[in-house]
Amino acid sequence: MNDGISSPKGLRDEWSLLLHSFLEESSEQQELLNKMKSSELTHDQIKVIKKELSSKRKKMNQSIEKIKIKIEQVSNVIENLELVGSDTSGLIKEIDFLNNEGEKISEEVFGLDKKIKKLHELQDLITV
Repeated sequence: MNDGISSPKGLRDEWSLLLHSFLEESSEQQELLNKMKSSELTHDQIKVIKKELSSKRKKMNQSIEKIKIKIEQVSNVIENLELVGSDTSGLIKEIDFLNNEGEKISEEVFGLDKKIKKLHELQDLITV
């Protein structure tokens, strides 16, 4: 059965629905959404979008690694301060802050992974 996805208009509508479902309302993504509404995305455009999302994911993963290193450093300082009986409450708050930042970035990476997966799926639909 033809559900309208294989026709150019059906495919454009499908893209529009997809973009609405997983793009947040940032100016960059809104620009992409407007571009999608005005014309179909080509295979090359999808590749560019995936590359941009992958680049963002890579930068976020690097940020997470930096946070992990900072947490390890602060933890070592806390251990040393505890050995000499010094106050560590400020450093513990810093670790909590870093943990929260790491969690936020991890959630963003998870969201990007979902978007990239959806783009892969739609790219497969277009090439069929």
